[in-house]
Amino acid sequence: MPIHLGGWLENQDPAGAFAFVAALDDPLGLDDGDDLIVPDVNQIIALASGVPSGGGQRARIDSPSIRVLGRLELTGFNGGADADAEPDSPQQVVDYRLSPLILEANERATLELDYNTTLVEAGWVLLWLADRPPEPVTGRRMHSVRVTTTVTLVINAWSNTPLTFADALPVGRYAVVGARFQSAGLVAARFVFRDSPWRPGVLCVDDENDQQHPMFRFGGLGILGEFESIAPPTVDFLAISADANPTGVLDVVQVRAGRG
Repeated sequence: MPIHLGGWLENQDPAGAFAFVAALDDPLGLDDGDDLIVPDVNQIIALASGVPSGGGQRARIDSPSIRVLGRLELTGFNGGADADAEPDSPQQVVDYRLSPLILEANERATLELDYNTTLVEAGWVLLWLADRPPEPVTGRRMHSVRVTTTVTLVINAWSNTPLTFADALPVGRYAVVGARFQSAGLVAARFVFRDSPWRPGVLCVDDENDQQHPMFRFGGLGILGEFESIAPPTVDFLAISADANPTGVLDVVQVRAGRG
């Protein structure tokens, strides 16, 4: 099932009024200034917002299909401090998996945030987009494997890097069914699979004891993608600081043993 993680992030101080937020650069061409262009996978199955403190501390999403009932007012923020917003522990996520919010493919969606900080700070909203409600993975043998990276992340933008497995996987084909990535300023991570244009992802943590939302582990979002052992996915990281070498764990299911 295709899932794509996209959204908005900008470093600014709205000064206690609503301000538009820039769409994150997207390799599929889904960003145009403040506009996020809704792709063919047009159902929101989850969203997460990071809003600094002060002002009205509000967030709202608008698009022609949303506006039929009025702009979508978000609640349950991560962050909430006079600083760049980071995922909380436990993470604040709006879970639409049982009843997705359906947008119109190719329409333009915008985000406005209202906060008031001492300095300019990063606020964001991330959307998990799919073509239907996800089917959680059950009854399969799952295994969690450690991965490392060698990269310095670009602040407030996606940074792509290969993964290094601490232990080589046996030859075969694998499905990724969850992940947890950690570094000081990580917000999110998304996978780049060789046989799919879509980039499914997860919220990240900055401490080993942080509580990640359970949907991001052990099949909660279904199968995120598949790969051959000789061609693992790369990962896009989104961070609010220039972190070096994030580490993580992938939850995988072996789809096929041996060469195809």
